[in-house]
Amino acid sequence: MIHKILLAFLLFANLKSIAQSKINVSGNTDGNASSIGIDYLPFYVEELGINEKPPLNATAFKSEFTTNLPQCVTVKADSANYYLLIIKEQDDNVVLRKGQTEIAINNEVNFYTKQGKLLGVGGGKNAIQQSFYNQFKQEFADNYDSLINQSKNKTIDAFEDELFTLKKKKLNWLERAKQENPFVNYIASLIKKEINYAYYACLLGHAANDCMIKKTTFCRALPGSISEEIKQLELNSDELLYSDWYRKFILNYVAYYGSEVLAFKSPGNYNDQAREEFKLMDAKLTGNTKQYALAKLLIYCCEKIEYEPAKMMLNKLKDIDKETKVYKFVQQRCSPALAAKASEKKTEKTIAKTTNSYPVLTNQEGKEVYIDQFKGKVVYIDFWASWCGPCRQQFPFSKKLHDSMSKKELDKIVFLYISIDDNEATWKKAIEQNNLQGVNAISRGGWSSEVCKFFNITSIPRYMILNKSGKVVEQDAKRPADETLRDDLLKLMAE
Repeated sequence: MIHKILLAFLLFANLKSIAQSKINVSGNTDGNASSIGIDYLPFYVEELGINEKPPLNATAFKSEFTTNLPQCVTVKADSANYYLLIIKEQDDNVVLRKGQTEIAINNEVNFYTKQGKLLGVGGGKNAIQQSFYNQFKQEFADNYDSLINQSKNKTIDAFEDELFTLKKKKLNWLERAKQENPFVNYIASLIKKEINYAYYACLLGHAANDCMIKKTTFCRALPGSISEEIKQLELNSDELLYSDWYRKFILNYVAYYGSEVLAFKSPGNYNDQAREEFKLMDAKLTGNTKQYALAKLLIYCCEKIEYEPAKMMLNKLKDIDKETKVYKFVQQRCSPALAAKASEKKTEKTIAKTTNSYPVLTNQEGKEVYIDQFKGKVVYIDFWASWCGPCRQQFPFSKKLHDSMSKKELDKIVFLYISIDDNEATWKKAIEQNNLQGVNAISRGGWSSEVCKFFNITSIPRYMILNKSGKVVEQDAKRPADETLRDDLLKLMAE
């Protein structure tokens, strides 16, 4: 049965700069809805299932909240979306009286099947905005999943040609429609951005086709010209978080360029991929867009990655989520996995690595290397592989750390590089290319190698410190890039 809903909107306060405004959303249903849900930024991320549920008194409902402007608000009856309100102080070209609202409609719903009406101040202009967006969505009913599925057997050039033609058709329609209606400047500007993000979201998605076999998010690079275009795009358009196209673009962007750092090769587990995605979003994203992307990453990977990076990312989400609602939701979803990992970590730390039976390694001359042979010196171990991009990024810092020490200090420490490569020739070539100064050894077998099994290593780069007695004192030590590492090593050397 088709629901009907009458809505009245009132903006109570309109404060300046970063001050917040009080918004009241109220209305009546036709009696067929059993619940009402209201989402607003930063909570308007429907995949996360976060929304307000005002009490429904018979058919009437009312919700009041305080938030920054501009703001997106979605009103839902049961599982059906009705209105996406974009509330601003004023439009650049259509000046509205204080207290009025600008309205756009959620792009996933065909509103022609829902006979809703808008009431209250500004209802006429709002209805024009609604109608305009409906016309656009009726004219172009494409969606991400269908376009990507259709592209599986196409070259990137052929797919790009199709996408460009579709993008041009949409932009031409938008320009013609704008000329016929002088009251749609703001919603038209959002639609134009959506069109662009849809185009690049699909190009990024094409690069992920057929990657499941390699167990990596992306397994091939886009042509350089396309990649450069994407890098020039604006990444932080919080007002577009209501758009499934924009959200898909942001998630694809983070995953693609995180995979690029790993040379589009499977990292063997999700730790390295998650780490690169987090570093990228922490550096590139801001505001609600960053909060959304981090929340999605955590929900996807908190069961797949180690305790430390999962906890670190969750703490970062807590820092940026001033309302704490998204943080609490993600914490609840991830807490069972984190609790289990914390327990494993505690158990792991109680097992002292004091054995004299460390795995036997092999050096470049094919001779055996024993970790125990370095007793009497501090040992800083770097677990790496030739295919590991993040490992190679740390090597210049390793050299800087090595060169910063005097000859007397170097007599008290061993820099031990343990590769888990399968191919010795590739390993030796990487040593030469990266000019690794120290003792180089290999434990073949990748994640199944003896050192990985013995030290429970599930991601690289991984660093470990042994004291002069040969005991592990830092199971997950600081990276060479950490400037405080040198002091830590000197203290151990002085013991």
